[in-house]
Amino acid sequence: MLKKCLSAFAATMILGGTAATAQDLNLSQEQLETFLTENQGLPPEEFAERLKVLNDRTLDAQRDQSRIGYSDAQEPQLNIRQVRVRSNVTPTGPQGLQLGRGFITAVNFVDEDFRPLTVTSVVHDPTLFSVNGQGCADRAGQPSSATGEINGNTLNIYPCQFWANGTINVRVSGAAQPIIFSVSAGTNEPKPQIDAMLTVEVSDGVTNTFPEFASRRLTINPVDRSTSGVTPIYPGLDVITDVAFIDSSGNPWPIEEVVYQSSMVSIGGSACAREEQNGGATGTGTGNMLYLSLCRDRTSNMSVKLQGAPAALGLLLVSPGTDDSALKRDVTLTVTVPGRSPTAAANATAASSALANNNVDREGFQPDRFLADFVNGTPPRGARYVQMLGAPNIEGYVYNGQLYVRGRYRPVNPTADASASSSSGGINVWRYNKPVNSLIVADAQNGQEFSLTADF
Repeated sequence: MLKKCLSAFAATMILGGTAATAQDLNLSQEQLETFLTENQGLPPEEFAERLKVLNDRTLDAQRDQSRIGYSDAQEPQLNIRQVRVRSNVTPTGPQGLQLGRGFITAVNFVDEDFRPLTVTSVVHDPTLFSVNGQGCADRAGQPSSATGEINGNTLNIYPCQFWANGTINVRVSGAAQPIIFSVSAGTNEPKPQIDAMLTVEVSDGVTNTFPEFASRRLTINPVDRSTSGVTPIYPGLDVITDVAFIDSSGNPWPIEEVVYQSSMVSIGGSACAREEQNGGATGTGTGNMLYLSLCRDRTSNMSVKLQGAPAALGLLLVSPGTDDSALKRDVTLTVTVPGRSPTAAANATAASSALANNNVDREGFQPDRFLADFVNGTPPRGARYVQMLGAPNIEGYVYNGQLYVRGRYRPVNPTADASASSSSGGINVWRYNKPVNSLIVADAQNGQEFSLTADF
């Protein structure tokens, strides 16, 4: 009875008048009874002070006992991170994960819209790590690995001992390959770093955003090796890129042969080969046009041999996943090859007779039906492209000894001899009966003037 009274009295002194047990004082029942026996008869103030010292010393011992790691280690820094992995390309390495003894790390799997991705299987060593409660049993009674299906999108992982290193392989729904984690636990750093939560965003490389496409002109000299003989182009995924080959006069240059990797790119609608199928494929040319599409989000190369060309053209097909620095992906390419196409002679004959001398009426009016062709963006065969320097999105052509200029501009000086506009009024084409080297044009929308130079 006396011990119970003293216990209640001590609890009242420490906890401000609230009845309490030994557990409220962070003491075991034996500790409290021993203390009461050894300190009977003390004044209440001294009794309470000694009880407080015992209580604090017990808490300090519990704190030291719960300390994990080396004696000089501080409280760990708990980190929350997010990483992104691509499920359709070969990873550059495993994902790092830092654990700590006494801490449970949550690993969440989501898609690009932050919707949960269900974990379908996990493979790990249960003697090193526990994953959602699977692991850390007696080493002698455990297999070398544990495989299981886990519902949900979260894995709770903790190490079975202070020092641990290994891998955990995780497969989520819809992924083409497992995600490999390189997992470590244990450090002698004064301030340990531990992952408290890791969110893994799994991307399949497909985006709902329609990419921007570009229509470009390139000049490739097959005997110029200053660029190692390879010219990069930037096709997009799930789109067809058309490539036209012409000579310096704008004549079509027929394709003789195309050599490519059939597992990486489709040419002219050919079927994509299996990824493990190595080696090149050969295709014959059909005119001067080449139609290609990527089979996989990987960079590859191809060679194009033109009829009568001194060497093959090397093209490097840079995929979006390999290099996303290109703001726009190529959808239409016109490749100018220095030299003379085998079709040049036939085109010259056709061009010389394109406008008959008798195409003049009795009043002397000579209509120019080719203006409409230039407006529609389909220059007549034999028209030679001329680069117009000094303003964007403007082009020139020489045809029948006359200069045609096309763009969203209007001529200022010199005055054009003839002109035409598109049905929307957005595109203008004007003609000079005799080619001019320099001219001034104005933007059709805001009137800003530009000085142009024709690079014949």
